[in-house]
Amino acid sequence: HRNVIKQYPIGASEALMLAGVEPGSGKVRAMAVNRNFKLDDKKNPQNLPHTNPIARAAGVRGSYPNTTNPLMSTDPEFQGYRPGSVMKVYTMVAALEKGLPLDYTINTQARAQSKYRHRFEPNCGGYWCPPNSSGTPIGPHSMWTAFGYSVNTYFVPLFDAVGGFAVMDVAKRFGLTFYDDPGTNDDDYNNSTDPRIANVWSPFTLGISTHPPVQIANTFATLAADGLHCDPTPVEAIINQKGEKLDVANPRCKQLFDEDVARAAIDAARCPVGDKSFFGKCTGTTARASAGIIGKPIAGKTGTSDKNQSSTLTITTKQLAVSGFLTDPDWPDTTEEMPHNPRGGKGGVNPAVQFTMAEAMKDKPPIQFTRPSDKMAFGNQVGIPAVACKSVPEAQAILKTAGFRVEVSPQAIPSPCPAGTAAGTNPGSKTIKGGTVVIQVSSGGGGGGGGGKPPTKPTKPPGCPPICLPNGQDP
Repeated sequence: HRNVIKQYPIGASEALMLAGVEPGSGKVRAMAVNRNFKLDDKKNPQNLPHTNPIARAAGVRGSYPNTTNPLMSTDPEFQGYRPGSVMKVYTMVAALEKGLPLDYTINTQARAQSKYRHRFEPNCGGYWCPPNSSGTPIGPHSMWTAFGYSVNTYFVPLFDAVGGFAVMDVAKRFGLTFYDDPGTNDDDYNNSTDPRIANVWSPFTLGISTHPPVQIANTFATLAADGLHCDPTPVEAIINQKGEKLDVANPRCKQLFDEDVARAAIDAARCPVGDKSFFGKCTGTTARASAGIIGKPIAGKTGTSDKNQSSTLTITTKQLAVSGFLTDPDWPDTTEEMPHNPRGGKGGVNPAVQFTMAEAMKDKPPIQFTRPSDKMAFGNQVGIPAVACKSVPEAQAILKTAGFRVEVSPQAIPSPCPAGTAAGTNPGSKTIKGGTVVIQVSSGGGGGGGGGKPPTKPTKPPGCPPICLPNGQDP
């Protein structure tokens, strides 16, 4: 609670919420929020004006600093908050269950056109087409780098490739709940249960649905426990008048996910928080400071909703998973930006989570996660034919004949090959069977040729008016 109050005092309209769940038992070890759990006195009200201008104009008070709303759990009335790109973890787990390895490569662009029909921005030809956050590298990405950099344009096509109904099944096994919000267009229940909608509901992977901190914390607790899912419980024990412990408080756990799948997801989730993959594949991070502050093996993910209306950070060790949310519970569509790190006189969600975890782990031994299998990491690797200095059409034909999905990079690179021919490929020598191979085009002028050029900085997507420019879905 001290780390929460340090960022946002009890009188703040912003709610900073933390929930901690123990892997392997589901026991809720921490819940904290900058609120007083009490009813506001109607005769002598202490709650401050509502943050929604319409409600405020009608004389409605906000639910701060006093509230009895279940801010960190959920029910049909209080459904949670938009967690942002931490939701990519469910698409990743579904892909791993389908047999795609962590090394599965997608040649990402500045914008990804989905199968989801959409009338509002971002819209490309009637379909939802989200961009990346500003500064996100584009080009070939694996699950490691896409999760580390939080590449929207990797996970949207991955969602479509896996099938959204499979992603919904994964999310529900982790314990996520979905509700209808009467009187609005937000019907998470129908979107997640109707296969016709669920299969194309790719906005889910960027965090459009609403969930509370305890459910996200328990997701990462399940992964840290090698796929053993336990129902969250705040009860340590129930003892009868004879001093006997009753079974009703015992952990309720089931092995709902394959151990190797969970271990692979954890290996990719070490990237966003500054830790290291067992395979040395972490080249991107969105919360790098976490590893240094905590000093123990960790995994996790950041999340930011559209227009920065909420920000989240979830971190797990083998012993504890903590999820923090910063948002406005009274006005989810707030015009205020919720920062990850302190800036402009505001606190951030990241330090609250990071230092809470550091204190919780201070006297606990560092327990290493378990390495996933090479097959889960790399799949069945096959050699990529050499195509350097061949014409691009010839290189395409050779690679397609070998069974690869072939794309051509729009940016030429210096190489010893003649300008306009193939400089090489990315990946360079091996990739998964049937995977994507990107032909790198030579600009001539010498150079080292192709084979593993890092992702490039984003460019403006062609054909989009200014309103289509990136809006920062997640850092």
